[in-house]
Amino acid sequence: MPNLKKLLPREPLSQLTPYLYLLVHGCFLLALMITGPEIFYSIEDYFLIPSFLFLGAAFSRKQSPAAVRKLLLSLSMVVWFLIASQKHDYWGLETRPTWLLSVYLLAYPFAALTGDGENKQGLRLIAGIFLSAAAVLILYAVLLTLDCLPEGLEKSVYWDGARLRDMWHPNIGACIFMIGIAFCLGFATETEKKWQKGLLIGFAAVLFVASGITNSRTSILMTCALVGGFVFFCIFKNNGWKRFLLGAAAALMVMVALFLLAGKAYDWNNDRLIAKYTAQLQAMEEARQDDSGEVSENAPSQETLEAPPVNVNKETGEISLQITNGQGSLAGDLRTLNNRTYIWRAALWLMRENPQFRIWGTGLTKDMVSSYNNFPVGHTHNSWMEVYVSLGIPGLAIALIFTLTAGLDALFLMFHRRTTMQQKVVCLLVICIMGAGFLEPYLFLSDKSYHFIDFLFFLCIGYMTQWREALRKKK
Repeated sequence: MPNLKKLLPREPLSQLTPYLYLLVHGCFLLALMITGPEIFYSIEDYFLIPSFLFLGAAFSRKQSPAAVRKLLLSLSMVVWFLIASQKHDYWGLETRPTWLLSVYLLAYPFAALTGDGENKQGLRLIAGIFLSAAAVLILYAVLLTLDCLPEGLEKSVYWDGARLRDMWHPNIGACIFMIGIAFCLGFATETEKKWQKGLLIGFAAVLFVASGITNSRTSILMTCALVGGFVFFCIFKNNGWKRFLLGAAAALMVMVALFLLAGKAYDWNNDRLIAKYTAQLQAMEEARQDDSGEVSENAPSQETLEAPPVNVNKETGEISLQITNGQGSLAGDLRTLNNRTYIWRAALWLMRENPQFRIWGTGLTKDMVSSYNNFPVGHTHNSWMEVYVSLGIPGLAIALIFTLTAGLDALFLMFHRRTTMQQKVVCLLVICIMGAGFLEPYLFLSDKSYHFIDFLFFLCIGYMTQWREALRKKK
């Protein structure tokens, strides 16, 4: 019989073991990002396995009090979620928490329990996962543009009007592009090889163009802020007010230029598609009629003709692309944030009219908020509002603790003279994800559509806390 003790690592948290658990979970995330929800239904019950294995290995050795405190904060959300879920079950609502629990059991305490704050191997591993997903989405976009998209992808990758939809929604793809740009910039500051810097910056540029074609205005704005912040800190470097003002001016100029560039990318794609569909309409009309104006016997049937997603103004003849997801113009949407203010008002009305939800929340956020709104909604379109409606005031309080911690750590690290540019980029990414989360339920209680964004967010703020504590110890 083999000696099992010799086969087990003497130090479970040394070298490969913790990153193996993160890699397994990262592969789940990659499958979710690339294939969509179908595969998720078959793997979601396994999401907790790497989390439990990680915690078992972590507590096979003594942990620092700071690491234990972080785990207790994570467990407070887990415990309250399970308590509230039991109340939801009592009301006949089914809850499946597997993907949510892995965020709090694996992502947030990972850096503290492994002591990986300095090496950042776990963060690099997840960065590779996201960059791989972004590269796949770019490939999808190229195939779609060249009309070479495989038949199996047609239901998940298509033009939504002129918006690139290569995930479940253009906003999701745009957020992945933003994350990919952040990691490209962060890695570019680490490497000393010029060809690697050029490759990373070039890939970031490609990601930004793809982000512009999604026309996901919030994510694009946050991406512009991310790059602008990167430019600011490259110039500022804690060298006085003159450098601060110069960096701020340069950052503002870069942000405006990038936002305009994103609009130009979308307009180019819009014009290209209109020209394509106009030619298609003309070809369809020619195929349907012979010289006498009668329908040709050899013309294809109406069922076999692909109807282009265009609107034709009968009075002016102007052609415009149809938008299937309800996005309007920036000027028209600015006042209500594309009807989000109506949704938030309905959610607050729901909570006011049902005092019991203020404590336990409701497991039917979609149906309950829709009943108080003039149009059906899938969620509250706000990360903090989603927690409030789903888990009540206790859940919102815990989410606010995470928010405050992330915000304070980010500000401290970004303006500390000893932090690296890569650490500053991670802080900028966290702030930008929170900005995007203000209009989408990306954080704290995200469903399977956004789980990978939530996972990355908590992983990053766990590392940020470790970096801040390490700087305090060096004083």
